[in-house]
Amino acid sequence: MEPKQIFKQHLAQTSLFPSALEIFSANGSIITDIYAKEYIDLVAGFSVNNTGHCHPAVTRAISRQLEKYLHVTVYGEWVQQPQCHYARLLIQNLPEKLNSVFFANSGTEAIEGAIKLAKKYTKRPSIVCCRNSYHGSTAGSLSIIGRDEYKMPFRPLIPGAKTISFNCIDELNAIRSDTAAVIIEPVQGEQGVIVADPAFLHELRKRCNQYGALLIYDEVQTGFFRTGTFFTFHASGLVPDILVAGKAMGAGMPLAGFFASNQIMNVLSQNPPFSHISTFGGHPLSCAAGFAGLTVLLETISPHYIQKKADLFRNNLVHPLIKEIRNSGLLMAVDLDDQQLVRPAIENALKNGVIIESFLFNKTSFRITPSLLISDDEILSSASLLKKTLNKL
Repeated sequence: MEPKQIFKQHLAQTSLFPSALEIFSANGSIITDIYAKEYIDLVAGFSVNNTGHCHPAVTRAISRQLEKYLHVTVYGEWVQQPQCHYARLLIQNLPEKLNSVFFANSGTEAIEGAIKLAKKYTKRPSIVCCRNSYHGSTAGSLSIIGRDEYKMPFRPLIPGAKTISFNCIDELNAIRSDTAAVIIEPVQGEQGVIVADPAFLHELRKRCNQYGALLIYDEVQTGFFRTGTFFTFHASGLVPDILVAGKAMGAGMPLAGFFASNQIMNVLSQNPPFSHISTFGGHPLSCAAGFAGLTVLLETISPHYIQKKADLFRNNLVHPLIKEIRNSGLLMAVDLDDQQLVRPAIENALKNGVIIESFLFNKTSFRITPSLLISDDEILSSASLLKKTLNKL
């Protein structure tokens, strides 16, 4: 049986229309299929491969760690150098109040940990979230996403979630004395790159302070320089109480985490101990890869660098069918004039050698989230191929 047949018959499917691209290799911004056809990857594993596929610094770090040890025990029990070195590098580049990290395997897991941490620290039951937000697909994270159609088949979910409108200051009165935390994406990714208004964020921080609620930033998709700064909150100056990271955190390996102060984080270690545990969280291979990847980004990326790359896309993606391009750095949504064109655009772009993808909630846009190290020539080539694709729709 061929791999494609196995994929369709024996791997659980997540949609009725997988592209089923048969991968042979991936390097930088280029993916090669089993027929030796090359594709310019403008998705980067959904904002995972910010340093590109198989960056040599990352693969070297993995190889070195492979020779020492793989999994040795559950997270939080033994001193493992890859975890410690990566934690130090991360925290050196974060505000002082975010000086403790709990490593997880995925963004959804990190969201679950952040919710538990907020509830245990505040001893309060309620979490306020925003309409059209996406925080994951497990029961806890699903309870606080902002789209009912994704919740409905799995009800009842975790009680205590209150939903408010994104960027609506008037609805911040939902934050009250029973609120453990407010969770927000500073840029709503799956809604098609909708950026939080600075005035809304300022009032949100003020209201959380007033009622003693914790502010959680979900930067799973926006972190690691995707929007220009290390995390999006760095540009605003408003610091969350809990920060959630994932996707690019492992530079292509499974890794995520949530950050808080030692004072807040310490509640997970007592009353009872082991309040939140993970077998594979902070896997040494993932931490070694993440350390190498972040080192590359810190040496290479600046807000000006990201803006220049984003502008190159915007200036060269001009077409009658493109209604609007929204972006926060290299998190980009290309809005088409007709939502019926989005799926054909994605499928035909693939045939033309360019990988783009859809958004979960926004049906009129396709996503561009390339490697942050994509070359100018690759941007120009992919833009030309995308316009060729749109010409034939």
